[in-house]
Amino acid sequence: MVLFVLFHWLSMNNKMITLIYISIMREGFHKNDLLVQKKNVMIKKNFLYTFLLLTLPWVSMAETPNWSVVSSQFEFSMSTTAVVWLDETEVSNADDILAAFVGDECRGMTSPVYNENYDRYFLFMTIFSNAFSGEKITFQHYKAAADEVVDLASEVEFTEGNHLGSAGQPFIFSNTAQYCRVIFDVKNANNDALDNAIVTFNNSTADPGTYHFLYTLPGTYQWTVQKEGYLPKSGDLTIEEGVEEVTIDVVLFTDNVGVEESSELIVQVYPNPAQNNIGFTFNSSIAVDKISIFDICGKQIWRSNNSFSQKGKIDIEMLNAGVYFINFETSDNRQFLKKFVKE
Repeated sequence: MVLFVLFHWLSMNNKMITLIYISIMREGFHKNDLLVQKKNVMIKKNFLYTFLLLTLPWVSMAETPNWSVVSSQFEFSMSTTAVVWLDETEVSNADDILAAFVGDECRGMTSPVYNENYDRYFLFMTIFSNAFSGEKITFQHYKAAADEVVDLASEVEFTEGNHLGSAGQPFIFSNTAQYCRVIFDVKNANNDALDNAIVTFNNSTADPGTYHFLYTLPGTYQWTVQKEGYLPKSGDLTIEEGVEEVTIDVVLFTDNVGVEESSELIVQVYPNPAQNNIGFTFNSSIAVDKISIFDICGKQIWRSNNSFSQKGKIDIEMLNAGVYFINFETSDNRQFLKKFVKE
């Protein structure tokens, strides 16, 4: 592109160059002398060739950064499975280059590689050091299409043998913001932690039991939590600039809502729908120690630790109209869940 512009400029300014050199040579030669005209043409050509030779080295320097690293000079290494975001757009040019630095010294470099299974470009890079840990690693990205080097905001601390990211949760390098850690706290209605739930976040489904998403940029994301035997739960998350960690509290209910879990304990909730109060009765003398009310997103909005026997009433006037779940927990840790509607 640069050469094209250069030749275009020379062709457009051919007359000007000719006049400059003819005017110079007229001082030493007669203007009507045929030999003078021939020499002027030769000098003009020589000038053009010289100009190009002086310019070409500058053109070549503007292409690819002179980054290099000799792995044999280092004792320790760490690695990445990453993606690069530039101005909120994920990089998808295999000619780009990502490089790691300690100060001005290049410690690693790689180019994006397309993965068909994930339909995105990953950067698999090895970063080298002679210190077991502690060195501050900074990063630069070369945009081949724009012939531009961009400083990235991401920084990491070198640790021997550490691997940043995975195909399911790639480390994110960005020029605009640091990443945020997103944590899902998954529990049942009894406030017990649930293992091996499946979380889908930012269009990526993690392995069962993976509740930490370490490399998330500011933005709005959708999530879903599923576990066999429980009703799935979904929601949206907005991460603001500068937020380093967000925890999402998720309560999963069993998928047998409205079905008695024990023949000894049958609960009736009335009226349903309800407006100001909701009542409940048991057909046995089993005491209920705890009652909790959750909204449709699983957020606990009311809880009572009072014991109830056979019947009771709850004031729900403070609730907004919508669908809710009421969970009854007995003294022997059995639970019974009912759904009701607040008008």
